Amino acid sequence: MRVSLYKSKRATAHNPKRHTWQIRWVGTDGKRYCETIGDAARMTKTDAEIIRRQRQGKMDNGLAPVNRPGRLGLAEFLRRDREAVAIDVKAKTLSELETAGAHAVRALGGTLDVQRLDHAAVGRLKKHLADRGLAAATIVKVVRYLQGAFSRGLKLQLVTSNPFKGVKLPKIQARAVNVYRLHEVEAMIAVAPSWWATFIRLAHTSGLRAGELHNLLWSDVDLEARTVTVAPKKAGRFTVGGQEYPILPWTSKSYGTRTVPIPPATVTALQRWKLRTGGSAYVFLSLDRLAVVGEYLAAHDGGLPGSYTLASNVTRDFRGIQDAAAARLSEGATEPYEWKHRTVHDLRRSYGTVLARHVPIHELKRLLGHSSIRTTEGFYLAAGDDISAKVTEAFASVA
Repeated sequence: MRVSLYKSKRATAHNPKRHTWQIRWVGTDGKRYCETIGDAARMTKTDAEIIRRQRQGKMDNGLAPVNRPGRLGLAEFLRRDREAVAIDVKAKTLSELETAGAHAVRALGGTLDVQRLDHAAVGRLKKHLADRGLAAATIVKVVRYLQGAFSRGLKLQLVTSNPFKGVKLPKIQARAVNVYRLHEVEAMIAVAPSWWATFIRLAHTSGLRAGELHNLLWSDVDLEARTVTVAPKKAGRFTVGGQEYPILPWTSKSYGTRTVPIPPATVTALQRWKLRTGGSAYVFLSLDRLAVVGEYLAAHDGGLPGSYTLASNVTRDFRGIQDAAAARLSEGATEPYEWKHRTVHDLRRSYGTVLARHVPIHELKRLLGHSSIRTTEGFYLAAGDDISAKVTEAFASVA
């Protein structure tokens, strides 16, 4: 298959003197294809030849489609993309893909040929989202999800270009990292029931995500080596007292396995908690809770929806613990302790911020299970907040 370069001899209605550079080739399906690559009045033959050679190389190496796809509507393309990734992504990601696709179809039309979708169309989509009052962060998320869909479409040869690549996105104001101070964590542990006290301590000293903690098995905990391991789980069963309970299939957000060291105080707390779990294979899922989950699985063909919560009333109970901790810190004080309500995930952020002062960024990335070091950088920025004291000291003598 050879890609050839031609200079068109046919002018356009808008510009009778205009000629263009074109590349032409015969596909493996026997059809002849032609693509305009530039205006001959602005592009030299040398530059056009460079583009021809680049396209030839990509086609020869399977990096560009040889046969141009037939007409495919935007809605159908996005539906095929979701089907292609459904088994590989989490339910939440699939739902967000569907939402991003719905925005695109609403703005551009479901029958729009994906081969005709260009930067101008992406601009109309961004304007549509902004006119609907969507936040800048949401617009960025929608565009990035669609960019991913078209990248996959290129690999599957459903499209010939990715109009979302290189699109200018609105700037997003970085949010401050919410963290707990050490004495606040200690106050929460002091007022919390045993389950919560162990959960909070482990979350704060391991940096595990809430989902990782809920799916943590005792076999993932090495009390002698003082480590916990985040690892994928296969569906299975375990038996206690003659009754079977489920082991739930699960994969971590990072799709990897990592082992995290934990301090002696956390090991001691886990040793005490293990004596109270009644033989459950899970650290934080009781036998009673697993029995409820097992009944749900039996009634729904063995599957859990992405919205299913393994531990119930987490948000409500954790807020109550924070209120109790604030009251404890206010005892004997003239003013109530100013407590800002935060989330369970902020325990992970607190871990990352503390560790950022003591370990290199590549080690912190590994401990937190981040896929990109850019995500880890946020903890280093937060950890540097104490530089304000040094600035104050440096300018102390300035009037």
